[in-house]
Amino acid sequence: MDSVLEGESGAVVERGALGLATDALGLIEAIGAERDLSALPVRWPRLGVLLHNQEQLAELPSEPPPGTDA
Repeated sequence: MDSVLEGESGAVVERGALGLATDALGLIEAIGAERDLSALPVRWPRLGVLLHNQEQLAELPSEPPPGTDA
């Protein structure tokens, strides 16, 4: 049985997830300008690494994957 997330559908889902994560990180950074979010890196180390620019999310492609209408 083929997974729903294989092939073109998977590429669309991955791009959507990356877009959502990018937007969410931007919102958290904006909230951090107004509120104390120092507890976040302790509770969620991966998020802390991203917020402190020690790692970055993958670059969001400017174009949808070939062969999709996304």
